[in-house]
Amino acid sequence: MMFLIAVLVTFSLVFSSSSESNGVDLKNFTKETNVAELWKLYKTTYNKHYGEENEAAKRYDIFADNVKKIIEHNEEYDKGLSTYKMGLNAFSDYTAEEFRAFRGVA
Repeated sequence: MMFLIAVLVTFSLVFSSSSESNGVDLKNFTKETNVAELWKLYKTTYNKHYGEENEAAKRYDIFADNVKKIIEHNEEYDKGLSTYKMGLNAFSDYTAEEFRAFRGVA
């Protein structure tokens, strides 16, 4: 029984550390969140690797823009002006156009 509890606690710690690091949380972030730290956690969580430095910089800019849009939208949600909340996912470093192309939508 103690072994099972130890395994569950370990799993819980590993799972929680995958979405939170250095006080940065992929699920709960605000305007005050350090986007560079959020970016590091995002890349680790979603196993993102970019071959060239200019591609990494481009993806960071897209990610930062998407984070800003998510924060602004969620502020509207918190005011009751939207019916859904937005969050980060594996495609948060894509533009809307890239995501539509990925899905095969024109």
